[in-house]
Order: sequence, then C-alpha cells, then structure tokens
Amino acid sequence: MRAVFIGGCDRSGTTLLGSMLGGAENCITTPESQFKTDVLPYCRKKDGTVDVKLAYCRIVKHWRFKLWGLRESDYDWLIQGASSYSELIKSLVKSYTIRNGKADVNVWIDHTPSNLRYAKILLDFFPEAKFVHMVRDGRAVAASVIPLDWGPNTMICAAHWWVERVAFGLAAEFFLGPERIIRVKYEDLLRKPEVTLRQLCNFFDIEFNPEMLEGKGFTPPQYTISQHRLIGRRPDFTRLEAWRTELSPRDVEIFEALTGDFLVYLGYQPLYGALAMGPSRRERVLSNMIEFLKKRVVNRFRHWIRQSVMRELM
Repeated sequence: MRAVFIGGCDRSGTTLLGSMLGGAENCITTPESQFKTDVLPYCRKKDGTVDVKLAYCRIVKHWRFKLWGLRESDYDWLIQGASSYSELIKSLVKSYTIRNGKADVNVWIDHTPSNLRYAKILLDFFPEAKFVHMVRDGRAVAASVIPLDWGPNTMICAAHWWVERVAFGLAAEFFLGPERIIRVKYEDLLRKPEVTLRQLCNFFDIEFNPEMLEGKGFTPPQYTISQHRLIGRRPDFTRLEAWRTELSPRDVEIFEALTGDFLVYLGYQPLYGALAMGPSRRERVLSNMIEFLKKRVVNRFRHWIRQSVMRELM
C-alpha cells in the first residue's frame, strides 16, 4: 500500500484535501494518526530499531488511534505477522480499510498536519511515500484557530505558531525535492478544485473522478466533527476572505508586523506591509494574560467536555 502524507499548519485544509483524495476509487483516507510518530521514542531497542510489539501496545492505547473506531478483533489478526514498524502501521491501515468497506484500495491518504515535521522519519519507514504541503493565508489560519479549544488564543501567538509550522513544510520541500512533495494552496483548492485535484492525481498516479469534488471521501470522527463542518461538502470559495471581517484591523496589523514578509514569500498580499506596527508592551501583556487564562481555565474545560463526549461514544 502506497502512502500519501498530507501536512502543513493546522487549519490549512489538510482534512479537506484528505476528504477529496479519499473519494478516488483506490484510496482510503484515515483519521489523523499522530500516534505513528508519538510512540517511537518509547519503543526504541538498543540497536536503534523499533520494538514492534511495544509499539503496538502503545498505539492501541493512544487516544488518536481510538478515534479510528476499530475493535481489537478488527486488527489483532492482521498485526500478528508484522515484523517491522512500517508493516505494523500498514496492517492497522488495512484493518481500517476492511472495517470501512474498502479492502481493495492500494493508496493510503494520511492528513495529519504534523506529517511534514517528521518527513524524514516517515520516508525512512515508507520509502515509496509522497507528500503534500498545504499552505493557507496565515491571517485566515489565525481567524480559524483562535476560537478553538486548542492552539494559540491570541494574534501574537497565532503569528509565531503559523510561521513555525509553515517553516517545517518549507524545509520538508527543500529536503524531499519536487519528485517527492508538491505544494498546494488552500485557496487554489477552493477556487479551482478540479484543476488542483487533477494535478495532484497526476503527481500521485491516482485516477481522477468527478466524485472527488464532493469531498465525501472521509468522515471526521465525532470528536472533531464540530471543527470540520465544511467537510463532506463541495468547496466554498466564498469563505476565503472571511478573515477580513472576522479579524479587527489591529489584529491583522499585528499579524503582519510579526510575520514580516512571510505572507509575500507564499504569494499573499499584505494590507500593511512595511508600515505594520508591532504589538505594544501593553498589548503583549494583555496577550500573555489571555493565553494563560484560556489555556489554563477556559480551554481546559472545553477540552474536558469534548473528551467526556468521546468517552461516552467509545
């Protein structure tokens, strides 16, 4: 089974692209799989290889794997013959395909945003893999992530957060080269979905079909479905400029001041450019207070509510 790893800054359309590629006849899109890299530091043998049995034990306890909705009987028989870590992961993916009625697919679509942070590791385990770097206007990313119960809570933190994650993607592009990785702008996926998908299908040697445009190739887990309300619908390009009304002019100015020419490097037009005034001392103090309050109190409570719902469903 060939692997396609989609990555990029969170809230940049990785799930949307996964839902569209998953509509191809020979593809399966799985829920996010942070566990595939999270468990590795705890499963290393003295010779530097991965203890497959220990990795398996840790993966099945990982909360992200539990969101895959598999029962032990779905995968226990498949992983028995796994002699390497890559075989273990592929066996778990295979069990997901069987569980979801797509046992004959041969392309695994993984839309975990952090994939490009670990591109070298993933390539070592899956040498046939190809990658996608999803990029989105950072101001739109900030407007999307700040209201959620995870991630940055203020414009100052969102600016640094976006730059760091996009930088990992750009570094991965340099490391992997054009034969292994392709960059896709979220805006292109919404404005010209068919052209963009055909380009991707050609890159991954996947047969395009019009049903992919509907974005119904993946259903997010119940735990995250409230954050992916647009998944399962045709791309709506009218939302691309929503950040202009959702963010205050001062928020946009702060974002552009802190990110410098990063927007320009990626092909986005700044509103303030060199005239953007950075945050004042007062604004920085207020930002720190909001971050502390939301992370330690508000978001913890919101996150606890979501986890309680997940526990009831499992």
